Amino acid sequence: MVSLVTADAPRVTTKKQARAITGGLSAPGKMPGPAWSISARRCRIGGQLQNIPGTVCNNCYALKGRYPFDSVQAAQERRLEAMNHPDWVEAMVFDIGAEPFFRWFDSGDLQDERMLSLIVAVVRATPNTRHWLPTRETTIVNRWWDKFGPLPSNLTARVSGNWIDGGVRNLGHLGPGRQLPASVVSTGAVDYPEGLECPANHLTPRKCPDDCRACWDSSVELIVYPAH
Repeated sequence: MVSLVTADAPRVTTKKQARAITGGLSAPGKMPGPAWSISARRCRIGGQLQNIPGTVCNNCYALKGRYPFDSVQAAQERRLEAMNHPDWVEAMVFDIGAEPFFRWFDSGDLQDERMLSLIVAVVRATPNTRHWLPTRETTIVNRWWDKFGPLPSNLTARVSGNWIDGGVRNLGHLGPGRQLPASVVSTGAVDYPEGLECPANHLTPRKCPDDCRACWDSSVELIVYPAH
């Protein structure tokens, strides 16, 4: 398990220093707080789905708009490379600070178990922050669980459905005793009575309302996002 530098020997003491190490955080306009991202071109499962019609990734928002700009892609590559820095965990903890909510992967997804271990180290060191990690990489999560046990209680790893209007049976089921919350993308053609519809779709601008933090709440078993 990745560990932190001891509290009595901090090596990161300023935001400037932290961001020089981590490559900086992202600031998606919809979210109530900062986030962290890498390029959607780095997605493992998502990269395979990008060429398959009917999948969520075939019309990936993180490959449109500002995301393909060279400056954005360069920043995302810097963030990925920065994870090799020995002080990355401490720098991320410092940069997140007292933020009540934090999102991992507003673009991109888990690459391997080492990456998840680094993220978990940050999560454990920020116990007053609620972390949300959407992912399709259930194999990575499952292998990590085999080695280290359940994820921290302040981290909601939410399994993303692959198909627009897809089924939800066993979507978040990783194995005996391993159930994660999930999400799907819907055109409205399929009814998900067990799901919570994302309320941001009905707001202008499209933004998380102040009274909704369902994505960060593991007790919300299914969230339905509108296709757009």
